[in-house]
Amino acid sequence: MKLQLLAAVFAGSAISFVLVSSPTRAEGTTFVCGQSNGVPATLAKVPQGDVPVILWKSDYFTEAGYNPLRRCQMVSERFQTYYNLGAMNYLTTGRMNGQNVVCAARSEGGPCAKDLPNEGLLFTIKADSNPGETLENLLQVRHQARGPISESNPRVYINLNEFIKTKLAQTTMPSSPSVQPPVIKPAPESGNSIW
Repeated sequence: MKLQLLAAVFAGSAISFVLVSSPTRAEGTTFVCGQSNGVPATLAKVPQGDVPVILWKSDYFTEAGYNPLRRCQMVSERFQTYYNLGAMNYLTTGRMNGQNVVCAARSEGGPCAKDLPNEGLLFTIKADSNPGETLENLLQVRHQARGPISESNPRVYINLNEFIKTKLAQTTMPSSPSVQPPVIKPAPESGNSIW
């Protein structure tokens, strides 16, 4: 009997230790493919609720075998993988294999995270689109940087944590004057751009 009691106390302590020692899991974000208004959506699941990050409406890649639901599933899985690796800090744009992409960047102004699986690739975007504008449109954010996106400086950076916080604030306090959209900053001009 004492042995069973000791085992139960030890097991309870081990569970408490795991819960306390992994705040990322207890307080963190989980990315999943779900729905928002009947549309496949990459959702950030946080303790306060679900935040739609990207709504997958376009059928542009369907002929290539990537309908909106499949893209949602694949991209949501990549969001979670990069988040688990501690690298889902910023969303930015880049070029990979001759195509415009949206990717994860570890820092503002940094390139797509080449040390991640798939070099931080989240998804490919239409060849003829402006990558910065496409990223803003997908996340439904307004550009509030030092200047408009231009061809000479087409990359933007979106702080994912700030984006999620802002979206939560907008849904819980829609009329609050202190709620501001996330700040999107163009990349600093430098010679090491992947463009």
